[in-house]
Amino acid sequence: MLEEDAKERIDTIFTFVYSTSEDDRFVKNVVKRIRSHGRQVCSCGSTASGKNWSGV
Repeated sequence: MLEEDAKERIDTIFTFVYSTSEDDRFVKNVVKRIRSHGRQVCSCGSTASGKNWSGV
């Protein structure tokens, strides 16, 4: 779905619970597929401790 949206230039918000060691490969693959269609990926989040982060 995310790649199809990127192909059609449809802005999409995708949320999920991220686990560093378990989800890194998945996130890199999604980012690669989205960017291959000239689209932008933005990320943000927060931790259980309340610290915020952003990036990709």
